[in-house]
Amino acid sequence: PARPGLADRLHQATDLAELRGRRFASKRNLIAQATGLHSWSVERLVPELVDTCREVADDIARKRTAECSVTLDQETEALEHALRMFGPLGLRGLLLRIEGRPGAFSICDRLNPTTAVVLFERALRTEKGLYQLINRETARVLVEHGFSLVNREEDLGDPGLRRAKLSYFPTRLEMKHTLTLRR
Repeated sequence: PARPGLADRLHQATDLAELRGRRFASKRNLIAQATGLHSWSVERLVPELVDTCREVADDIARKRTAECSVTLDQETEALEHALRMFGPLGLRGLLLRIEGRPGAFSICDRLNPTTAVVLFERALRTEKGLYQLINRETARVLVEHGFSLVNREEDLGDPGLRRAKLSYFPTRLEMKHTLTLRR
């Protein structure tokens, strides 16, 4: 059966890169706040920098609440595998630094000639606007590389993540299905 929480969110890459119009006003506002609070820089993620990403991921994991689901634990395990195999898998990504220290990162892959998939995106939650900033900067790079669509994947059944992902106004949802084999 189809499960809406597991639908991939597909976006026009230029929508995410440019954040034009009233519907993205809150995103632009959060980015402006982050820019006003911190000096920041972004750099291409290369295998030599993956340990820097772990600093951000570990900070988030330490602040997790007890209600975190098994699914989130599985995603954390998948992130660790992606970081470990970043080079051999040919993944792409960005590292965002605030005041010179790691603040956010994204890891992407090519799905097909027109669509990139954002596999992971993490930002320090204590710093306002970093998620919006890494999202925009990642989309800008993907547009430069010729991608017209960005797959931001599913929300893992998390209502907060669902709201956050839908707030970027996906062009369409690609439903996923669960296949159960009978024995």
